[in-house]
Amino acid sequence: FGEWLSSKQARECIGDEFFAKIDALHETIHECGVEIVAAKNSGDMSTARAKLAKLKESKDKLTAVLVSLLNTH
Repeated sequence: FGEWLSSKQARECIGDEFFAKIDALHETIHECGVEIVAAKNSGDMSTARAKLAKLKESKDKLTAVLVSLLNTH
């Protein structure tokens, strides 16, 4: 998904509005993943759980944007 999103074709295919939303959410999901692993590795399970909740919320938002994109194109 990341490779496609980084391609010129992705931006041309989905347009700037959707691209910006999708790109930001995709980045947030990756950041959350890194933060979850770091928190878990340091034994901070409370932070890991909070970041997991943020990751799930971002995943749901990304799914909604992708569904919206499918419905408009």
